[in-house]
Amino acid sequence: MSCKCKITVLERKYFSDLAEKYLKDPGVGKCPVFSEGQIIIIDPKIGFDMPKGFCPQAWNDIKDYVYKTLSGETVIPDWSKDDNALIVCCADGVRPVIFKVERI
Repeated sequence: MSCKCKITVLERKYFSDLAEKYLKDPGVGKCPVFSEGQIIIIDPKIGFDMPKGFCPQAWNDIKDYVYKTLSGETVIPDWSKDDNALIVCCADGVRPVIFKVERI
């Protein structure tokens, strides 16, 4: 494997109406772990483990895409305009984070 994977935080969302209706603390706001524009590089020469400071739940949600990207696979054929990139998000329905996962 000679490629790396670049994870870019595109957006952090917060759905206050859902938070108000379903959360014990409806004022939690957007995810505090990431910021828009943040870039994380996964280099297989260093390791495949979750990057330091990455949200464990978000990592669990996107790691398969990261691994497939690192292996050189087209993650979802005929889906993205660029076979080297995919838009994915964490599973937090109230304050999801949207990531771009790309092979570099």
